[in-house]
Amino acid sequence: MSMDRIIYTLGALGAVLLAVDFVYHRHAYTAIEGIPGFYAIAGLLLPAILLLGGIILKFLFGRSEDYYGIRDVAAEAFPADQVENGEKK
Repeated sequence: MSMDRIIYTLGALGAVLLAVDFVYHRHAYTAIEGIPGFYAIAGLLLPAILLLGGIILKFLFGRSEDYYGIRDVAAEAFPADQVENGEKK
């Protein structure tokens, strides 16, 4: 099964479920739940808002790539006698 077929099938299923949402009567606890397509809209918007919030937090609190500098383990020189040079022992 190709990836395109899976994507089109899921898109069609989502469209059918959204269409059913306009004709099916739900007993909503709050007024906003009664809006047709509310859960579809929330399902699209809320992850996008979380993603944008993460980007903003990274911008505000993120550290530069060289934050740890010399103290970083990757910055240490590796002992020459322990470096493999491709020769078999």
